[in-house]
Amino acid sequence: MRFTELSQWLTWLEQLHPKKIDLGLTRVAAVAERMQVQQFECPVMTIAGTNGKGSCVATLQAIYQQAGYRVGTYTSPHIFRFNERITLAGREASDAALCQAFAAIDAARAEISLSYFEFTTLAALYLFAHNGLDVILLEVGLGGRLDAVNIVDPDVALITSIDLEHQSWLGDTREKIAVEKAGIMRPHTPAVYGEIDMPVAIAECAEALAAPLYRHAVGGPGERAFCYQEDADKVTWRWQSAYTRLDALPQPIVSLQNATNALMVVELLHERLPVTDVQICAGLANIQLLARQQHIPGPIEYIIDVAHNPAAMRELARRLHKMSNNGASYAIVGMLNDKDLAASLAPLLPLCRQVFLADLSGAETGGRGASAMALFAAIAAKYQTKAHCCLSVAQALEAAQAKAQPGDSIIVCGSFHTVEAAMCCDLPGEKRLINTN
Repeated sequence: MRFTELSQWLTWLEQLHPKKIDLGLTRVAAVAERMQVQQFECPVMTIAGTNGKGSCVATLQAIYQQAGYRVGTYTSPHIFRFNERITLAGREASDAALCQAFAAIDAARAEISLSYFEFTTLAALYLFAHNGLDVILLEVGLGGRLDAVNIVDPDVALITSIDLEHQSWLGDTREKIAVEKAGIMRPHTPAVYGEIDMPVAIAECAEALAAPLYRHAVGGPGERAFCYQEDADKVTWRWQSAYTRLDALPQPIVSLQNATNALMVVELLHERLPVTDVQICAGLANIQLLARQQHIPGPIEYIIDVAHNPAAMRELARRLHKMSNNGASYAIVGMLNDKDLAASLAPLLPLCRQVFLADLSGAETGGRGASAMALFAAIAAKYQTKAHCCLSVAQALEAAQAKAQPGDSIIVCGSFHTVEAAMCCDLPGEKRLINTN
């Protein structure tokens, strides 16, 4: 064993490979074959998409756990601890288990260099293979076709949404990005697409693979279509496919679109993983998901969200607009410089009295963070008087707290880095956030 402490392994992994992002399956597949961690007897679901991946994983995990199944999940990035990325039957992987997995990978890889994400993906697969699971949920890190998790053949492929992101790696149009994300599909294997507005490339890829494609319906469910409708009381909602209707479902903490996608996956795997209506309702009511439109209640309300691209920011703005808070809103925003800063900021600005721009250009983001001045330059001229540049998230939080009065709200968003830094500060209320819909 090269190291005995998880922190030592993680520090070493960050320096192991010459490229932080190095898409491709050749290296990771070769090591996985040596370790025999590519094939599983239990059902595997791969989840790709621009936004909503974590919400779908959390929804599926909650439903299957309510049904008594042992669920393994692999997600990224983490907020507080690396262990968050891999859960086994509802528990985060322990330091000891991760060290054991990393040692096994290091021994198996021999001369093969692996990126940080490839190494950690293999760790998840290794632990899944050794823990007797009933179902495995794999979240794609970037794209799909060349992402490390794509070495495993899924029983259902879910693509939640497609918007412009990571254009340097995935392409500069939705259609090009769709081709990359459709790479998780497999021949004759069910695929689910999670938006009504579906790129042509998704249908073309499914047809080429003879993969049954299920999608959101327009006007009602069809043979391979599903839909949802919120009830008039806004407390419950219903879901329907060609063969199933579920009524009086509880409102989940995730968007109904993402919950709807998860329910289609549950139906497709019902023969292998039977779930009752009662268990579905219990799962929807008990989803656990950190830092996705969550709040810390109090005299000043804190709203925490990892939204970091235009589509996610639009969804955050939509949810904020629906909230009943009559006070002023202040925002703390820090972003990475590979995002569309202007398009991401635009939906949020009209809702805020002031925006505090946090500088993320320091070493903690590996040079990927945008400076506060870059964020300021991306703000439309009519909103620049609202913006204030800050040296850090902590300074931005302190400035927002100085302005906010009882009844106001402080929104923290823009990046996992921003959320982590804010949540590590001395916020009032509970450190474990309470979700809000």
